[in-house]
Amino acid sequence: MELETSKQLLQAILDNLVDGILTFDEKGEIQSVNRAGAYIFGYAADDMIGQNIGTLIPSLAYQNTNGNGSLKAQLERLKGLGDELEGQRKDGSAFPIYVATNEVKLDHHTLYTATIQDFTERKFMESQVLDKERLNIELDKERELRDVKNRFISMMSHDLKTPLAAIRLANSMLRNYGDRSSAEEKQETYDTIDQQVEHLTEMINDVMTISRQDFTGAELDRQIIDLETYCRDIIEELQLAYRMKRRLNFSGTDRRIEALIDVKVMRRALMNLLTNAIKYSPEGKPVNMELTYADCQAILKVKDQGIGIPADDLPRLFDPFSRASNVGNIQGTGLGLAIAKQAVELHGGTISVESKLGKGTTFTITLPTEDC
Repeated sequence: MELETSKQLLQAILDNLVDGILTFDEKGEIQSVNRAGAYIFGYAADDMIGQNIGTLIPSLAYQNTNGNGSLKAQLERLKGLGDELEGQRKDGSAFPIYVATNEVKLDHHTLYTATIQDFTERKFMESQVLDKERLNIELDKERELRDVKNRFISMMSHDLKTPLAAIRLANSMLRNYGDRSSAEEKQETYDTIDQQVEHLTEMINDVMTISRQDFTGAELDRQIIDLETYCRDIIEELQLAYRMKRRLNFSGTDRRIEALIDVKVMRRALMNLLTNAIKYSPEGKPVNMELTYADCQAILKVKDQGIGIPADDLPRLFDPFSRASNVGNIQGTGLGLAIAKQAVELHGGTISVESKLGKGTTFTITLPTEDC
């Protein structure tokens, strides 16, 4: 009587658990199941007794073809923390379940208990969370693209107005006062127009360059050049352009360093770095370019002592239309560094940046050479 009462109490406890509890023997034949277990698989409890565990969990069914040992080996994997498997309901529908098993020795035979949870709702919630995360990512991308577009429109409208205003003013001066101006004054006005037209052309070229997503590098017109001579010529050209008002220093290796490059494309990259360094540096502070050689690579550094770049801005610095948050009213499209990165990488090189606020910025370019 006492034993029967204990069995009834145990069954009552099992029937009130939310997890399914099954027992089955070494052949996989189900010996008992609680109410939750029957509900999970869509059976009446009595209908499950005597069925094989493989009917409910198909991945265990084939284990019986090679004897009891293979089923036992499979169940070893489900001990302890268990695993996620696929269950099969009475109506044949598949659904995700969590299964953990334990081995019980009784006299001369072995029983297995399986704790089973229906993961259908959990998987649904996980998919909902993933869908929400994907949606948030897409919304973030859309916002980022919109911000980029707005920044581009704002920058371009501002940067286009300045040279256009200068050209309009120069044209007005020639139209209204040309007959009273000296030859020197006229020449200065013509020079102003030429400079502003060149500036506009450069801006348009930058936009066209960065928008060419199909540009793979096959279009490069490469030739072997001496990088030291090449860099010195660029420095001299910029020095003349700024009429010697800004000090540009170059230090090299005093040896020939040959590289296979497109001189026009690489010139734009270096010009962008150097003009940026000049733009963001105070007058009187020099801009330095340094060329060294190591491990079959040319290493070019452009250093300034300017305003520096905030650490939060560094990860996005080479993105198109991205500008540091501390540039203030200094003009720029945010395309120069993106173009420099594109040019360097098309030549098989790398570009990196180090910066400290108020101390200055160093850009480092590495390029493969022909020496090795």
